[in-house]
Amino acid sequence: MQNREKKLQFSLVVPCFNNLAITQQFLRSLLAYGPLGSDVELIFVDDASIDGTAQWMDSVASPFVRVVKQPTNAGFACAMNSGAAVARGEFVVLLNNDLVLTKGWFDPFSNLANNWQSDFGVIGNVQLRVEDSTLDHAGIELTKEGRFQHRRELPDIAQPVTCPLLTGACMMLTQNDFLKHSGFDTAYLNGVEDLELCLQLRAAGKTNYLLPNSVIYHHVSASRRSVNQNIRDVNNLIRLYTRWQDALVDLHQDSFPGSSSCQIILNEQQRLKTTLDQSISQA
Repeated sequence: MQNREKKLQFSLVVPCFNNLAITQQFLRSLLAYGPLGSDVELIFVDDASIDGTAQWMDSVASPFVRVVKQPTNAGFACAMNSGAAVARGEFVVLLNNDLVLTKGWFDPFSNLANNWQSDFGVIGNVQLRVEDSTLDHAGIELTKEGRFQHRRELPDIAQPVTCPLLTGACMMLTQNDFLKHSGFDTAYLNGVEDLELCLQLRAAGKTNYLLPNSVIYHHVSASRRSVNQNIRDVNNLIRLYTRWQDALVDLHQDSFPGSSSCQIILNEQQRLKTTLDQSISQA
């Protein structure tokens, strides 16, 4: 049920599952670099952690630091949806707990929010790897082979640039748009739900943007990888390619005019299905 308390401008929603030390590092960076103020709230969502995260959240709760606790571990999408559903902000800022924020990172988001246009969709930013400061994300694109990859070259301008796909590690959109599209699709298991949301907003006539002058750090894939996670990743992608085949063909054609985009996307679907069969046989 949506909270009907006083409306704020921004709700920062941060789902957490274990990794308490990383979450504490995130909060220290938020306290140092914001956004803070009477028009901002922080919503931590504990996804049934077992390392003391829930108890720590209770210790930092305040009128503008709110805590939502999931009764069972339901995954990233469900946790994010639970936090956004009770948000009081006009804009929801969806954040991973393994981010390290930097000075001035939020100013471009705030500036865009204060000059919001009805056709704006998802807004993302630039992310560097914590371990070596290399560029990890400046948007997401389709390769010539029809596969997703992070853009690892910065735009040559500081102004917002159109970018069809962005990572859910850090993105902003209106709460109304997030809830209107039912948030993240919980059929995706810890991955690809962000791409689906970007495609949904584009299909609704919105334009997604990257903010080149907002830069943060990210502990990329802080959770340990496993064969089961690899299988989930491939399943997620197969679902996305199946549901959004036409949209992905159009995106590919935009980047590679004259290519056999439809066949390329179909080939990638088949490659993913083959990869899934092989992964299952090795599990």
